[in-house]
Amino acid sequence: HNLILLFLEPPLQCIQRKGYTPISDTVERWVGQEGFGSIIDVLARGVDVRQDVWVPPSNGVRYDDKGFWSVVVPDGHGGRGHARFDAIVIAHNGKCAERLTSSLPAQEVHLLLRTNFAACLPFNASPGNGKFTLNQVYSLLFEVPKGVMPSTFEAAFVEHEPCLRWLSSNTARHGRPNRSVADGMEAWTALSSAAFGKQHKAPQEFLEGTAKETEVTKLLLDGIERATGLSAGTLSNVVSATKLQLWGAALPINRWAGKEGADFVWSGSHKIGIAGDWFSQSPDRASTVEAAWLSGVHLAEHMAGISTSQDVGLELGTNGGRFVPVDGDFGVSGNSAPAWVREPSSEYSHAGGDGDLKGKGSSGGSFKGSRPKGKGKDKGKG
Repeated sequence: HNLILLFLEPPLQCIQRKGYTPISDTVERWVGQEGFGSIIDVLARGVDVRQDVWVPPSNGVRYDDKGFWSVVVPDGHGGRGHARFDAIVIAHNGKCAERLTSSLPAQEVHLLLRTNFAACLPFNASPGNGKFTLNQVYSLLFEVPKGVMPSTFEAAFVEHEPCLRWLSSNTARHGRPNRSVADGMEAWTALSSAAFGKQHKAPQEFLEGTAKETEVTKLLLDGIERATGLSAGTLSNVVSATKLQLWGAALPINRWAGKEGADFVWSGSHKIGIAGDWFSQSPDRASTVEAAWLSGVHLAEHMAGISTSQDVGLELGTNGGRFVPVDGDFGVSGNSAPAWVREPSSEYSHAGGDGDLKGKGSSGGSFKGSRPKGKGKDKGKG
């Protein structure tokens, strides 16, 4: 199959109290006709990509004394085996990435992967306690008859409705009828605000069939009606199917700004790197699909180069990089102060876990681990 990219038009809208406002910018927006996955499928042709391989987060990755990485993988017979690699890339974040790297010798990498989950950053964070932070967002997929939702827009940021931040038509985006949607029906996606996600947070693995799922679905449908000017009950009376999911590790509300100005992190001594949407050096690009893409590309180019023995973005302490707040379309960070990260002490490095950390030029101390303003960026997780 040939890759088919669709140009998104008409332009994105912004739903405000005064009505619909087109987003005027020069950004071209494209999407794979089969979704984002179709773009990746084409780019991966001829490459040995093995998907759906579960790596245990506890001791699933180990660094051996010969300088290679050993990864625990299924052996094809119901057991586990080990695969050997020259280098490792963590293109993931959250609890699993934090646990996966907790016992590795590259402790600077682990310190950057420690994660908080919150709708905003702390206003009075202690010096040296900078930490990557993700918000939580609800995603609601709903199916309604054609003509129920306004034809004024196909995708829009929502500014005046507290529970919502994004609305888009899946049917229009794919440029063809969705095979899973019945004739005469449309599928839409709504993304909540971070504050709403925090207020109604529930165990995402056990959400289906619960009273919380019913409650949140109704609240979001009501919010969509208010935002688009539909009469109360319009969607609830005609919706034929819904799927609610809590995006528990949603969008970064801070980004790592390393001293080298790179969009990735690399440990030259241990050959392990990190890529993601939270490494963008551009404030206007942080926490977007574009940022994630460029981070991965730049890390790959670095790994294919000749200077892989040099660390990139790993300098911690008072003179190192900073976690910089990001204000975006899915909520503000709540704090404008960059936060540095204490260096690992020798005991921490050998123990491979949370212990005493020290700041460069400081007396040390005990440490316990616990969006762009413009509307022209497509949001997502790398």
